[in-house]
Amino acid sequence: MKYTIKERKELPESEVRLILEIPTEEVAVHRSHVLAEAVKDAELPGFRKGHVPPEMIRSRLGEMRLWEEAATDALSHALTEVFRVEKLDVIGRPHVEATKMAPDNPVEFRITLSLYPTLSLPDYKKIAAEENKKPEESEKITDKEMEEVIAEIKKDHEKTTGKNAFVLTDESVKEIGKFENLADFRTKISEG
Repeated sequence: MKYTIKERKELPESEVRLILEIPTEEVAVHRSHVLAEAVKDAELPGFRKGHVPPEMIRSRLGEMRLWEEAATDALSHALTEVFRVEKLDVIGRPHVEATKMAPDNPVEFRITLSLYPTLSLPDYKKIAAEENKKPEESEKITDKEMEEVIAEIKKDHEKTTGKNAFVLTDESVKEIGKFENLADFRTKISEG
């Protein structure tokens, strides 16, 4: 299939515009095919189906319509090859406009294609290396936060046991959980 891409322009939002020219001789081949198909399906008074002379079909269709259909047929074949050769990953139907169309002349089309967007990921290894170089931030609990947590634990323990004014001591923290003493209790709260 002969064709010439006269222009290729990248558009925003993953679109590409092509100006595609198909030479006269290529469209002429497709015109013969289109005419043969029209003859096969034609019915006129005095002729059996498929036996109408091509000249009569050509005169009824008109040279311009025959050329347009041939150009459209040639374009569909050319686009298949363009997509493969240009490695275009097309989404949906192309938007096609005929910019030059005259019998026995090359035809030219402006074609706008929507492509699958190309995604590029950042260098994750480089980012990970930079993040790993940073010193670890230790989250230290403030005294105020510590007292709030202890007050909440005391409140919950008083509710469940029915004891009022629960006081934290080395012995009383053993009732709350597996703590050796008050210092161990505070350490584990800080870690948690």
